[in-house]
Amino acid sequence: MNPYRNIILSLFIILITVTSNFAQLGGRYTYAFLELPYSARASALGHHMVPIFDKDLTLAISNPSLLNADMSGKFNITYSNYLADVNFGNVSYAHSFSDKYIGFANLRYINYGDFIQADEFGNQIGHFSAGEYALNIAGARSINKNLTAGVGIKIIYSTFEQYTSFGLASDYALSYHSDDQLFTSSISINNLGFQIKPYSAGNHEPLPLNIQLGLSKKFEHMPLRFIVIAHHLNKFDFAYVDPNARIIQSFDDTNEEPLQASLSEKIFRHFVFAGEFVLSENFHLRFGYNHQRRKELQIADKPGMAGYSWGFGLRIKKLYLSYGNTIYHLAGGSHMFSISINPSEFVRKKAVKDDLK
Repeated sequence: MNPYRNIILSLFIILITVTSNFAQLGGRYTYAFLELPYSARASALGHHMVPIFDKDLTLAISNPSLLNADMSGKFNITYSNYLADVNFGNVSYAHSFSDKYIGFANLRYINYGDFIQADEFGNQIGHFSAGEYALNIAGARSINKNLTAGVGIKIIYSTFEQYTSFGLASDYALSYHSDDQLFTSSISINNLGFQIKPYSAGNHEPLPLNIQLGLSKKFEHMPLRFIVIAHHLNKFDFAYVDPNARIIQSFDDTNEEPLQASLSEKIFRHFVFAGEFVLSENFHLRFGYNHQRRKELQIADKPGMAGYSWGFGLRIKKLYLSYGNTIYHLAGGSHMFSISINPSEFVRKKAVKDDLK
């Protein structure tokens, strides 16, 4: 059997196992910060795994199989001013070891801010802080010129006042890209793991498992890349319906039943639709639509732009800047910024200048 067939078979077995054993709805798992957008580009394109095979090393945070030699030596910093003075971000670096192997390191954090500590009578007795961190070490191997497999391991630390927790999670991914790199498809299994040390003894909580499929298509004679992502495939029905919402089944209003999500709604909530206008190598416009986010966060009589996102990417000399704006609610959204550089490019430029002196 060919090596890539073994990898595909392994991913399929993992997919079946986790689908039957780890299905959960939002709010029923710990380390939820792992589900936040991981880069400005991802934020602009709907938040989830982005299946694009190019030079952007932040894509490997969610999908290690997108690692490639063009990312080697690059360094990225991402920051988001989130809701209610919460902020989060990450730093990433990639290094190629050979034509087939490339390594990746990423450190993510979220800072929930400072809080007033009080006793049961409301007397202030101090302050405390809360935050979470994840160190991700990943690697990818090129199986052939079109197929790449990637694996990542995350060490997680979380602290809320006197409560602390350690966890371990892993990512598995497989990506295919066409020879011209205009088409990419990926499958990823994210956050498969467990708590090593729970917040309280004996109370182990599940992690935010997310199985995703995605594809992107760049049209050869158009500056448009179209992206479709299916997320949380490990749980078919994760639609939230207000338990107080009722539908009337009779004319005299005596027979009411709880409102239920339709089959099409349950399916559609798994999808994100996004696109990039690749106006040049140095400037991209991005947009996304997350149906689950819109349905859960919109106000019924005034939905606004909840669920939509947008952003851009801009290259200025040796720096590549990205901005993403995610609209969560009528009350507002979040702003995210990413900066990527390749330090070796500055070193080479300085060396050339020195040689010319």
